[in-house]
Amino acid sequence: MSNSFFDDGSRVDRFSKRRKNTKLMNTLIVLAVLLSVFLVFTFVFNDDEEQANKSESDTRQQTESEETGADTGNENDSSEQSEAGTENGTSDEGQENADDESSSQTEENSDLNTEEATVTESEDPNVLKVIEKDWEPIGTEQEEPHETTYEKGTADWEEMWSAAAYATGLGSDYISWWVTNGGGPQRVKITISDKAETQTYRVYLQWVPNEGWKPEKVEVLKENDIKQKHFSDDIEGEDTDQEESEKEEGQQQESGE
Repeated sequence: MSNSFFDDGSRVDRFSKRRKNTKLMNTLIVLAVLLSVFLVFTFVFNDDEEQANKSESDTRQQTESEETGADTGNENDSSEQSEAGTENGTSDEGQENADDESSSQTEENSDLNTEEATVTESEDPNVLKVIEKDWEPIGTEQEEPHETTYEKGTADWEEMWSAAAYATGLGSDYISWWVTNGGGPQRVKITISDKAETQTYRVYLQWVPNEGWKPEKVEVLKENDIKQKHFSDDIEGEDTDQEESEKEEGQQQESGE
């Protein structure tokens, strides 16, 4: 009786221990499953967060890049506009300089009319006005005693025309029409005009020993009387020759036909 009792108690103990072990194992399994779920959830969540952060970072970089490109484009546009403004300013300055030079040239040509000059009228109907001024001698390479010569190409010839151009402000751009005695062995009278023949002058020169020809008086002419008097026949002859040449060409064409 007693042995059976102890045997029953032993079985109860073993069953109880086995049940406890089963509960422990079940608990461990549940914990393991929960841990696995937690790890999987954590991994997935972290991966999504990293993707979101990466996408946000890419978006931010793209936005910054576009803003930088826009700023650079604006700077380039501003730079181009500035350069264009500078070029326009330079062009305007160049135009102003050209206008100033043209104005200076006009003033230089009209200098004989105003600055320290005496302007009077003339009884000659072909003279618009008479200008007298204290011009300086033109200078010379000739030796004394001086002898006036009207031979083209000589030093005296070149110097007297230079003096006339200097007095009228024509510089080197002129037509030499006529030179003759001006009332004495050391005086000459010159007719000179610009290349366009819009301004014609009669210039009176006097020789100054060792200093060259000195302008004394300039007459502004209405018309080039020298051209009308001495060169009109040549012009008419040229026109006649041209007409005859055209007639001959016309006759040749008719005979050829």
